[in-house]
Amino acid sequence: MSQSIEHIDPLSLSHIGAQCYHARLIRPSCKLLSLCYMTLSDIHGPSKLPYMKQWETSLGVTPTLIEWEQAIIYTKQSSKCVTLWEAYFKMLMRWYLVPSRIHKIYPNSPSICWRCNSSLGSIEHIFWHCPNLQHFWKAVQTTIHAICKTTFPLVPEIYLLHIIPNLRDIPSRDAVLNILVAAKISIAAHWKDTKSPSLKEVLGRVEVTYHHECEWAKGGNGSHLLNRWKNWESFKDSHATV
Repeated sequence: MSQSIEHIDPLSLSHIGAQCYHARLIRPSCKLLSLCYMTLSDIHGPSKLPYMKQWETSLGVTPTLIEWEQAIIYTKQSSKCVTLWEAYFKMLMRWYLVPSRIHKIYPNSPSICWRCNSSLGSIEHIFWHCPNLQHFWKAVQTTIHAICKTTFPLVPEIYLLHIIPNLRDIPSRDAVLNILVAAKISIAAHWKDTKSPSLKEVLGRVEVTYHHECEWAKGGNGSHLLNRWKNWESFKDSHATV
């Protein structure tokens, strides 16, 4: 059961079933029967988790619980690489020790961003609002448009949290989600660096992931792979940066 549940389309499940599926993703060590029991025992029904509410407050957005679930489920399904899942969940859980958070623990530590040296170094600023990152995120936006022929607005709920309208139907969905994860990994890899990462670095990370996914698919495990990455090959062939 633990293997077959990974391949279920969560959007085809009942509401209770979808809640069990979501709980299975965030509590992988918990047995399926226990997850079903906990879900059915919740008399208040499904509700947003604390980290979801915290992001909504800090960004001023109100995505639905279904939109949160889609972002988490489809990102997890986009790759077999656990490192990528970890990077995405670190962002969701606001795990990073950014300057504003460290300042609360150690008051003598500066709370401003090390990159621009002018604004409060919150997680939203370090990964999104910093003026030194604007060119970087614009390049990511342009790259995604070149792959899926869709231009996503430059808003943090899309690029940081993957809350994307009609996510299920986006062409080359896995490639897009892996680019978003690779962008955040690249920012974290340059922690306390005054310069932003390069698009070349992001695309290099994505190509490594794609190579691993192709190797996994050779065993007959990924018939969906080419469809969900279908434009990546033509994109990388036309860009010398990959």
